Amino acid sequence: MHSIVGGGVNGRHFTAWPWAGLLVACGYDAGLTMASGHTAAIIFAGLGAVLFSAKAIVVKLSYQHGSDAATVLALRMLFAMPFFWAAVWWELRRKQPAAIVFADKLRLWLLGFIGYYVSSYLDFWGLEYISVGLERIILYLNPTLVLLISAFVLKKHIRGIQWIAMLVAYAGVLVVFAHDVQTQAGEGIVFGGVLVFLCALSYAVYLIMAGEVVSRVGSIRTVAHASTSATVFCIAHAIVADPTAMLTQSTPVY
Repeated sequence: MHSIVGGGVNGRHFTAWPWAGLLVACGYDAGLTMASGHTAAIIFAGLGAVLFSAKAIVVKLSYQHGSDAATVLALRMLFAMPFFWAAVWWELRRKQPAAIVFADKLRLWLLGFIGYYVSSYLDFWGLEYISVGLERIILYLNPTLVLLISAFVLKKHIRGIQWIAMLVAYAGVLVVFAHDVQTQAGEGIVFGGVLVFLCALSYAVYLIMAGEVVSRVGSIRTVAHASTSATVFCIAHAIVADPTAMLTQSTPVY
């Protein structure tokens, strides 16, 4: 089953939170280039997991200052983008990979739209309605969705132990979901839960689509190009929703 940090394709792992994805990608490449590899890869992947988990808390805090999903997402992508390309620049100092062909550039923009814009916006929107804990639990279903899509679309076999693991995972989600419905506004919880589940589903589609591109382009360049395309979509969305919102947030949001 794929990595719980956010899923993986062909051994490469990514997350829906750009800083986390960048660190995990760096961890993968470190594992290839260092003699031992394991220590650096584990450290980067661990930092990626921590940042991935902290994302929902930061978003919730931004909402307390009157911000909204589209604005917070656009600011997050805009502020993070220079670091993606700094990582690419650092990577190019060590080795000179083949140039990215036009067809792969188009695929990377499509991947960014699905995996970093659509998926992230659904997640941020859902956080307006549900708790951080429930959001985490639902997103951790992502590996099961990758497995199910692989089974029904790519005709890959699911072993018995994997079916049992999925049943346990979904049972746990239902327990947490029922608790939140009882303690909070039920209608908002259901709507927010559906949004975050669709986030996990769209990101599972992204992971499956990304496999061949990652093998040709590399993990760090994939994260950088896909995130850049998502940044364009996120900023456009925020401007259409409120042309001045990105410039008028309170200081804590920035």
